Amino acid sequence: MTRFELYLKRNAAKFDRYLATFFSDGKHPDMQRYLYGPVATFTANAGKRHRPLICLLACEAVGGDPKRAWPSAAAIEHFHTAALIHDDIEDCSLTRRDLPCMHVREGDGIAINAGDLALSLVCGTVVADEGLDDATKLRVLDELVKMTTRTIEGQALDIGWARDGCFDLAVEDYLVMATHKTAYYSGGVPLAVGAIIGGGDDAQIEALREFGMAAGLAFQIQDDALNITGASESIGKDFRSDITEGKRAELRQAASERRLRMIADNLPVVIAYIDAGRVYRFCNRTHGAWFGAAPIHGLRNIDPSRDSLELRLARWAVEEQKPVFGICRGLQAINVALGGSLIQDIPSQHAGALEHDAAGRPAGEIVHPVRVEAESTLARLLGTLSLEVNSSHHQAILQLAPGWQATAHAPDGIVEAIECDSQPFALGVQWHPERLPQRT
Repeated sequence: MTRFELYLKRNAAKFDRYLATFFSDGKHPDMQRYLYGPVATFTANAGKRHRPLICLLACEAVGGDPKRAWPSAAAIEHFHTAALIHDDIEDCSLTRRDLPCMHVREGDGIAINAGDLALSLVCGTVVADEGLDDATKLRVLDELVKMTTRTIEGQALDIGWARDGCFDLAVEDYLVMATHKTAYYSGGVPLAVGAIIGGGDDAQIEALREFGMAAGLAFQIQDDALNITGASESIGKDFRSDITEGKRAELRQAASERRLRMIADNLPVVIAYIDAGRVYRFCNRTHGAWFGAAPIHGLRNIDPSRDSLELRLARWAVEEQKPVFGICRGLQAINVALGGSLIQDIPSQHAGALEHDAAGRPAGEIVHPVRVEAESTLARLLGTLSLEVNSSHHQAILQLAPGWQATAHAPDGIVEAIECDSQPFALGVQWHPERLPQRT
C-alpha cells in the first residue's frame, strides 16, 4: 500500500463523520424521509474520499493548516454526491457502490431533488465558512463555479453523443469530454482550492492544478476501461453500461470500433460480462431492492452486477421493439425490468407450492405439468394447451409488469409464461425448453 493510500485510509472515516454534520432533519418530519435521509445515506455509503482529502493535502503541501480547508473540501465532496446522483438518472444506471441507485430506490423525483440539495451545499458551505476571509472565499467560489460548469459541459458531450449515436469520434473528442467531465472536479480544482486556502503562490497553485488535471483524466480513462472489461475494481457499480447506453468513445479499449459498429448495426454479438473465475459463482436470484421489496432473510447468491446488466438489456430490448425471449431467470428479469415484482422464495412465500427448485435433478427430468392459455402466442407455437416441463427456479412472478399477460401456469398457480401483445415478439417461459429438445 502506498503512502497516499495509507493517508486516504487513515483520514476517510474522520472526514465521513464531518460530512454527516451537514444533514439536518428539516422543519418537518417528512423532510428527513424524503430529502435529508436519502442524501445522508448516499453520502455515508462512501468511496475513498480522495477528492476532499487531496484538497487537504494540497493545503498542507504549500505550508497551510489543512484544518482550514475542511469546509471547502466538503463542498467538493457535496458536488461529487450531486454529480453521481444526477449522472445515475441521466444514464439510467442501476447500481452505485454495491447498492441500487437512489433513483431506483426512491424514484426519479426524490433523487433529482436530493442531488439539488447537495448542489446547494457546494457554495453554501464555503459562504458559511467562518475560517476564511472574504477574498479567499471569493477565489474558492470562483473555482467551484468554474468546476461545476466544466463538469456539466463534459456530461453534456457524454450523454449527447450517446443520444445521437455518434460513432465517428476521434481520440481528441474523447479527451475533451473526459477532461471536462472528470478531471476538473476529481483532480485539478481540489488541488488548486487546497493550495489557495493554504496560501500558495500562483506557481504552486498552477503546478498542483496541472498535476490534478492529468491525474483526473487518467482516472476517467481507467474508469471507462474498467466499465468495459468488468474487472474487479469496477464491482459495486454498473459495468458494461457504456455499451448498453450506446456510448461509443474510441478510448474504450476493451471493444474495438468494429465490434461496437456490429452492435449498432444490430448484428448478433455476445457480450461477455464475467471472467472465468467468477462463472461458477453466478447467481440465480434477483435482489428484492430492484422491485421495491426488502430482501427476505436467508436469500443468497445475489449478484448486483448481473442484475444490473440483465435488467438494463431487457429494458433496452423492449424499448427498441427487439424480439425478446426470456428463459427461467430471463422471464423474471424482463418482468422486474418493466415494473413487475417477484416472489423471492417460493417455498416460504407461496402456500401450497409444488417443487420448483429441482436444480439437483437431471436437466431434462420432468417436474410438473403446465397449463397454457388458449389463443396465446405460446399456445400457437406449441400447438397444445398442456405440457410437462422441467423446473429449476427459486423465485417466480408476483406482480406482472404493466402491459404483460400470464399465459401459462403450474397447478399451484405459479406463473410459467408471460407475453406482451404490443411487442413484435415478447415471450418468457419459466422452464428450460432448450433442455427438453424432444418435448418442446
